[in-house]
Amino acid sequence: MNENGINKKNLVNLLTNEFSNEYYDYGEIPMSQIMEVKRKLKPYDDYNTVVLLHHHFYLFFPEVVKKYGDSSLVKNYANLIQQLKQMNVKTVLHGHKHFDLERPLITEDYYETTDSIIDIFAGGSVGTDRKDKHTFSVIDFYDKKNDVKLIQNKFIYNSEYLEPIVRKQIPPKNISDRTIKLVEILKANNYDIYCEYNEASLKKMNKTYKTCNEIINWTSDVLTGFNSVYQFLENDSKNILFILYAINYRTLSYKNIIENKAGNTVNLKSYFDILKHVFNHHLKCTSFDIDIDEFHKLFAIKKLEKIKDKCDILMNSSTSRFAKQYLAFTMVGIFFTDIYLVLTEYADDFFYNQNIKYKVNINLEQDRFHQDVPVPKIKIKSDSDRRSIYIELLCNEATAHKIAVLFIKEFDLIIDKYEDYFKLIGLKLYYVLPKIEKKHRKKYS
Repeated sequence: MNENGINKKNLVNLLTNEFSNEYYDYGEIPMSQIMEVKRKLKPYDDYNTVVLLHHHFYLFFPEVVKKYGDSSLVKNYANLIQQLKQMNVKTVLHGHKHFDLERPLITEDYYETTDSIIDIFAGGSVGTDRKDKHTFSVIDFYDKKNDVKLIQNKFIYNSEYLEPIVRKQIPPKNISDRTIKLVEILKANNYDIYCEYNEASLKKMNKTYKTCNEIINWTSDVLTGFNSVYQFLENDSKNILFILYAINYRTLSYKNIIENKAGNTVNLKSYFDILKHVFNHHLKCTSFDIDIDEFHKLFAIKKLEKIKDKCDILMNSSTSRFAKQYLAFTMVGIFFTDIYLVLTEYADDFFYNQNIKYKVNINLEQDRFHQDVPVPKIKIKSDSDRRSIYIELLCNEATAHKIAVLFIKEFDLIIDKYEDYFKLIGLKLYYVLPKIEKKHRKKYS
């Protein structure tokens, strides 16, 4: 170099400057592009955003990178990840590595919310003679109303032979089908409150408690499969307490309404006092900025439609997001308590007379429905993928079958009015459907 007049130091400086200035932007996404995309995405908040890149933006194989480095990684990947999270991106597709791989990108705020996960799908190779393995995927994306985000079907060819198709669902099916038992979650998360609530209230309610316990199990079965609801229940025990309280208080109130209408005298004051004691000790709090007396008036209203109207007023009076959640879980408890009580105890009292009698030409004899629809055979199951619940019944009479369908249809019509409350807590439930096994003996008129 010296013989040819080249100064080594100057040459190194020249090459260093060229690397920094001319080539360092390899694999970098300018901030101006990112901000332009963010601006264009603003009108589409209701859509799931999928990002498609050529290069990968995370260390593909940390063990390989540590040894050899990774020059094709998006240079400003840390900033890119932050921007993707701000744009609520949940899925990224990329290629470049010629290796098929699916993995979640988990950052530190995963411990605050699992919604921070970004699922990444790396494309493999197809149509090249350099590899014997060829892969491609067909991915179905679902809208935000579904608990399933996406389903991937991956096709893998070794030479000319197709291997068994690999199917993956996000969130995984075992999470979506999580079994929710309200009392067990409360017991696991707040054992002291569970013991006090269980001992001080429910066990003193004798036969009424048995009904409440059945409704609690019934409601647990409904919520199973709705993973977003589970997160609310896990994060705040008061959400569970408000459901349990609503089920118990509505059961007593419903019994009060029916018995008084029939001219019977029932003394449930001691039971109501027990529940109000529980409310004052465990549910009354500064975040529940709702008039307590007005709140309890919800339970004494006969019809679910009227309860919704009353709850709308309470909801609009609140400035606390926690209070709105508690009201929403209260409405869940009331709604499913009414379904259970109608189908198991009070079908032919006021529900048939107020909702069915004048719509169809079918007469329902007193106490006949509950004779012909065995309570032990009444089950409820949820299908979060279809945003539905199915009520299974066995009907021994043709007329009981017709009436059962009409009852469930009434609740299906009412659920539209409760939709906003359910969505507030991640319960994306839009349909109540009958699933009836017929075992007819004869008709009655």
